[in-house]
Amino acid sequence: MFIHPIAMLFSKLLTLPSPDKSNRLPVLNTWIALTIPLGLPLIFMATSSGNQDLFFPAFTVLVGAHWLPFAYIYSMKSFLVLAGILVLGGTLFGFAFTQSYAASGFFTGGILLLFAAIHLFIVRRES
Repeated sequence: MFIHPIAMLFSKLLTLPSPDKSNRLPVLNTWIALTIPLGLPLIFMATSSGNQDLFFPAFTVLVGAHWLPFAYIYSMKSFLVLAGILVLGGTLFGFAFTQSYAASGFFTGGILLLFAAIHLFIVRRES
């Protein structure tokens, strides 16, 4: 709910450039961000019939798929890699590495932190 103000605060603290006022893509970012809370009921329905262990892997797949459009918005193929890693990781934790479903949450957090650092490096290098 407060992700936009927090992101703006970090952008100012890191002295990142603001998008051009004529650029309408930030509006699309808002709509894409809504895919996560709107996808939660689907995950709840899928895991409510006794498959609660699949919550974190399913959420990992949802978060991964949500990053796909960002590759187009920011013209950064690294978002495709991020999305692919998360979708594949969630799928593997859901069906192959079933001994610890919660590990999917830690995997997702680690990958997101790694790509946050990678994207910061990319943006800093370009500006």
